[in-house]
Amino acid sequence: MQKYLNENLKISIPKGEKKKIIHVHDGIEVLEKSSGLPLMEVYSTLSEFVHPNLGSKMLTVNTRRDHSPFMDEVIIGSNKFNSEAALFYIDHIAESMYYTMTLSLILHGRGQKLISLLDQMSSKDGGSTLH
Repeated sequence: MQKYLNENLKISIPKGEKKKIIHVHDGIEVLEKSSGLPLMEVYSTLSEFVHPNLGSKMLTVNTRRDHSPFMDEVIIGSNKFNSEAALFYIDHIAESMYYTMTLSLILHGRGQKLISLLDQMSSKDGGSTLH
């Protein structure tokens, strides 16, 4: 820009003294070190609300593996130690998972009661059960 102004408009702008650019992380790291408080973690969490970057920070399901005939085990992705990811998980997924698991347990209990009732009805003479 300076070259363009000088060559085309014959304007010369004197260069100022070189200034050191300080990133906000540098300041937080200094404060964190002197205070002993986890300020960078707090800053990272708060910054998520200002400019979300969930695409790169989110917990992701890495894989599933068989747990039982009716249920798989979910393996959390490699970002499991990130506090932003954990907060996202708690805020958006944990409640629905709680309701899903509660419903599953209720239905499982009702199914067991039904099977027991059917067994009682079908085995009056001590014969085989239905399951």
